[in-house]
Amino acid sequence: MTWNANSIDRALRRLAPAETESLATDPVSMAALLGVSPSTLARWAKAGLIPAVKIGGRVLFPVQDVRDWLTLQARAGMATALNEQGRDG
Repeated sequence: MTWNANSIDRALRRLAPAETESLATDPVSMAALLGVSPSTLARWAKAGLIPAVKIGGRVLFPVQDVRDWLTLQARAGMATALNEQGRDG
């Protein structure tokens, strides 16, 4: 999946802190929050592309770490876009 400003913004809103927020969530829930398939999320986790922890054989996604990861993805995408704009302009 290619992340753009709109998809990152939507994912960050879905991951907004709630009063009863869990520290981590399961793969199916996190995939839904990010708007990707569970298989895509599993590939990303296996490749170390997204923060994930394995506890007792179960993979969990720390919500705050994923929020931070999304913010970095947004910044990296903006920097790439600005660099490409600078080369083209």
